[in-house]
Amino acid sequence: MNKDNKILIITIFIVILLFIFSFSFDITGATTANIGKTTIQISPKAVNSGEIIYITINPGPEGANEKINFYQAEDDLRKISINKLCNNYKCFESNTVSYTIPTNWEPGIYHIKVYDYGIKNFIQEEFTIKSS
Repeated sequence: MNKDNKILIITIFIVILLFIFSFSFDITGATTANIGKTTIQISPKAVNSGEIIYITINPGPEGANEKINFYQAEDDLRKISINKLCNNYKCFESNTVSYTIPTNWEPGIYHIKVYDYGIKNFIQEEFTIKSS
């Protein structure tokens, strides 16, 4: 094999690898396996009881349930469920809601869960109630 053919084969190999990786990773390097799932973003991640948190829900293509569920992580018991995401049982638009953490909630780790109809399961994200 001459030198020109080797360069051509190596170039084709590199182009194929770049093509494969462009569909496997986004610009930040994270895999695209989560594309199509509902996502939850909580801000701030640590609050005192009585403070407000902001919850952004980005439903996947199959939609997410309207209920935002709060669970105490220690025992996975639901503390409260609020219907604030949209005006229907199935939501498709991204939405940010605010929620004031009740003053009687104990410090610790909590989960927010939203049902994703695409994966037929709950997506969860955690936040912390700080000790005063």
